[in-house]
Amino acid sequence: MHRTIEAVAADRVLAALLEVEPGHPIVVVEAVAYDQAGQPIDFSRASVRTDRLRVSVDTGFDAAGISTETASGRYPTALR
Repeated sequence: MHRTIEAVAADRVLAALLEVEPGHPIVVVEAVAYDQAGQPIDFSRASVRTDRLRVSVDTGFDAAGISTETASGRYPTALR
């Protein structure tokens, strides 16, 4: 899975949906999941208020490092 996280200013539509003022800083998270052949099979986009944001990151690394068996996702060769 590939994720992109970006800070943006809420436009009028998102501001209304998130109950903030237009221009309020929000975070947009886009994710693309790929099959084993590298073809995209799922896409999602979430817009999050910055005053209600919590980020938790699990890198998949431990003292022994990371292997393809323990990685949480597979990426197309072009994204490696």
